[in-house]
Amino acid sequence: MGKTHTTPYHLQANGIVECNNWELGDSLRALLLTRGQDEWDLLLPQLMRAYRGNPPSATGETANMLMLRREQRLLDQLESHPPPTAFFPAHEHALKVQRRLQMVHEDLRQSQIEVRQEDREEPPLYAQGNWVWLTNKRQRQGENLKLQAKF
Repeated sequence: MGKTHTTPYHLQANGIVECNNWELGDSLRALLLTRGQDEWDLLLPQLMRAYRGNPPSATGETANMLMLRREQRLLDQLESHPPPTAFFPAHEHALKVQRRLQMVHEDLRQSQIEVRQEDREEPPLYAQGNWVWLTNKRQRQGENLKLQAKF
C-alpha cells in the first residue's frame, strides 16, 4: 500500500475523495429530480453499481474486475447467460492484477513527470513589477463575510 499524504479524519485534504463525493452528489441530485429527496438511500446502491462498473481512464479496468476477478452481472445477464463454471486460480489472478497495477503505476508516474516538466518549461504569466490580485482574508467586524470583497 502506498504512503498516505492526507491526515485521518480530515478527508477534505484528499482531492480524489472530494472529487468522487462531488460526482456522487451530482448523480444523486440528477436522479432525485423526479422523486422525493428522502429516497436518496434507495438510489445509492444503483449509483455505486454504476460507479464500480465504469472503468476510469487511468486504469482501463473496472473496480469489480480489479477486486473480484470478474465483471458485475446484471439481472438480465443472469437470466440469459449462466454464470461461468471455470475460474482461474486466485494466485494467477493476483499476479495478473499486480502486473496490471504496476503498469498503471508506471504510466501514471510517467504522466506526472511529463506534467511537471511542462510546468517548469512554461513561462510565467506575470513579471516583476506587474500588479496582481491578493486574496483578502481579513474579516471586518459587523459585515457579512460572504458579501465582502475577496481580493
